[in-house]
Amino acid sequence: MLDPFGRPTAARAKVGILNKAVALALGATIGTAATLTGCGGNSGSTLPLPRQSAPAASPSPSIAPSASPSPSPSATASANPHPASEGDTFAFAGSSRQVILRFRPTPTPPAQVITATVTQNQTVHVNRLFHGIAATDFQTVETNAGPNQTITTNADEYFLFPSGAGPVVNIGFSSIDSNGVSLDVQYLTGNGIEDFLPETAGASWTNTASAIVLENDPDGTTSTQTVNADGSYTQTKSEVAGQTTITQSSDGTGSLISPTTAFFGTGTGTKFQIGPNDGTQIPITITAVGASPPPISIVVASWYPASPTLAADQTTDQGMTALPVACAGPSFGTTGMQLHRTRSRLDTVLGFTETEAIDTWIVPGAGPVCVNLSDTVQLYYDFTGQTAINIFSSSPHQTATFVETIALQSETVLHHARRQLSGSARLSTQAFVQRVAVAGLRAERFRQGIRMQQLRALRTLLQRGQQG
Repeated sequence: MLDPFGRPTAARAKVGILNKAVALALGATIGTAATLTGCGGNSGSTLPLPRQSAPAASPSPSIAPSASPSPSPSATASANPHPASEGDTFAFAGSSRQVILRFRPTPTPPAQVITATVTQNQTVHVNRLFHGIAATDFQTVETNAGPNQTITTNADEYFLFPSGAGPVVNIGFSSIDSNGVSLDVQYLTGNGIEDFLPETAGASWTNTASAIVLENDPDGTTSTQTVNADGSYTQTKSEVAGQTTITQSSDGTGSLISPTTAFFGTGTGTKFQIGPNDGTQIPITITAVGASPPPISIVVASWYPASPTLAADQTTDQGMTALPVACAGPSFGTTGMQLHRTRSRLDTVLGFTETEAIDTWIVPGAGPVCVNLSDTVQLYYDFTGQTAINIFSSSPHQTATFVETIALQSETVLHHARRQLSGSARLSTQAFVQRVAVAGLRAERFRQGIRMQQLRALRTLLQRGQQG
């Protein structure tokens, strides 16, 4: 199934919601191999602890990550009192719904609604290496069945667990889908905290945006994005047509250089410069690269603050609350400990905002049994060519909303050495955090799909201008 931007992002991204949650529920099962079954499938401040030295190489993940700067995790990879075991498995089922609305040009098309059913099967592998760091790998095979396409995504998501009290850290993931698009994402210093053990009602924590995102597409296109803690970033995209570079600064200014000569018909490329927002308007200047014809100047009314927040990420433990109706069942009861996570992103160069909410319910003795995800993206800059004027606008031309509910179906835990846990202690288990993190993986793939689609659309638009 394709996402609102023409990419199979929903299938590739959603793997992230479940993977983070499974990592904490593992300690919830008592004794020898056990199986839990439940919910129906139609529901759809970093602590700088020392890094553990990497052990000898172990079997590689499904995608071998390329060499790049290592993350700076906040927890060690072993000595957790409730460790995941090699061969533990988890099965999930759920559903998703995407709604795409366009607001211009007029007459506007009807809303596009895409629904899909989701199944996931996860297997735990211990002491796997991710960019030189030994971690617990939750390997996931997800099938996304939409009305026109079924996509299978293979992903490996890596976690470090504290030896006692402390943060559970997701250091990143690698994934590849049946369309051949692969991602390798590393979460760097201050990013990737999924939970603090033990859970405490009212506790909250934040993450930075620090990350390195690598994408490889089957047509040979590659992309490398380095994101700073505050959401500023640099990105390089290489393809047959040439190289595109993007820079977004902390104050919201930025630039994009495309390897096409539209507008001017001279030079080696086209540069878009996003100037400082004075609270009223945003100046945009278009110039030729390698030549000096008169520039084109555009002024857009402000659609983001003069001192913008480029990225935010906060999680709050809201204590025991009622389970959503779609996830409640006799096997798990009607209440669970709820974690509420909100994340936002602003891209002033490609012209979009993203807001995301993830709610996870954890039931003592079962771990996380339900995850709700809502992700909304508003696109302000229309590079599709459907808008003849006002390509750069202060009002969104498209809104895409993705909503998903997923529920635990069964789990088989093979660890023989787990001690019996009290109800509250059972919440402090690996599978909970891992299942929460799957939502983050889905969102990362969704966001990357938006970025690449905007870049492809801009290149096509400029090429049309060049030909005209």
